[in-house]
Amino acid sequence: MCGLMFFCSREDSRKLLTELKSNGNFLVRPKVGAVPSATEAVHTHTIDIIDDGKYKRIPVYRGANGGYGFAEPFEFNSLMELVVFYSGNNLNKHSAEVNTGLLYPAFYKQKR
Repeated sequence: MCGLMFFCSREDSRKLLTELKSNGNFLVRPKVGAVPSATEAVHTHTIDIIDDGKYKRIPVYRGANGGYGFAEPFEFNSLMELVVFYSGNNLNKHSAEVNTGLLYPAFYKQKR
């Protein structure tokens, strides 16, 4: 995902984002152990974001139709499409606790 999705722990994500401190800083992490389903929505990824100076998490689901989103209908064909849409739109439509968009992707430096 062009540097937007990371295989890092929640703790590493929290540390990185809280160090950046800017509202709208975010990254996308896959949910460990998520198994896609042909019959129901599954929590497959998490968007970690800074809003109002606080670290917050928003679950992303993949619907039985293969689309991504926060709730039915799962209208985005890819995670990148979801991120692009919410880079210009506020997430408060889907999460009352978040009042920002996906403004600044955080770049996690993975240990080798």
